[in-house]
This record gives sequence, C-alpha cells and structure tokens, in this order.
Amino acid sequence: IIAYSSLVPLSTWRTAEGHDSAKTEKMKADSSAEASPFRAMAEKYGVSEAQLLLRWALEKGYAVLPKSTKEARMKQNIDLFSF
Repeated sequence: IIAYSSLVPLSTWRTAEGHDSAKTEKMKADSSAEASPFRAMAEKYGVSEAQLLLRWALEKGYAVLPKSTKEARMKQNIDLFSF
C-alpha cells in the first residue's frame, strides 16, 4: 500500500545545506546511548525500536504515519502485532 500525504513534504529538510539528519544533536546523542530503555525493550522482544514505539502508539489509540523508502523498514512498519 502506498499512500500520499500533504502533511509533510518528503525529505525537504535534506535540501538545506549542512542538514544530513532531522534529529537534533541531543536526539542523536540519546539514540546512540548504550543504556537506551527503548533499545533494551526492543532487544527483549526481538524487534526494532521503531516497531516497539509504533505498536505502543497504536495501543494508546494514536494515529501513526510511518514513512520509509526502504523495503525492509516498510515490512517492519506493517509487522507490529507479531510480538
């Protein structure tokens, strides 16, 4: 399934000079921390951190709009209820 949304243009933040990531420096540091609680939970269930957080959001009733251009990640985004 491919869906288009006008909520956010795809990857326009990358067109600005010097922007190679949408993450802030603090977000980069936090996500690379060895003791990340999300990393520990994802490893426990054998899934990615993204899958863990997407499932949490769905269980809480939030609308989620995952996006990826990578086939493997698209499959992960669909496979949220196998764990």
